Amino acid sequence: GKTLYDVLMDIYLEYGFSYNKAVNIVKPGKSGAEEIKAMMENFRTNRPKELGGSKVILTKDFQLLKAYDGDGNETA
Repeated sequence: GKTLYDVLMDIYLEYGFSYNKAVNIVKPGKSGAEEIKAMMENFRTNRPKELGGSKVILTKDFQLLKAYDGDGNETA
């Protein structure tokens, strides 16, 4: 007797909300490619613990095909 919206809200209330956003950065030329490579290496070694006042609970590395919890531990 519930609508799809009602079921979705039940799921959100039980498990929480999730927000995903991808950001693409373009840097031209060889120096730009090197700058992006350095940025990504920094993100891999210094994963964010918090963004905008919210705790980060999961990060995904699409190059390594791995995921990490908020403490930096690899997840299954």
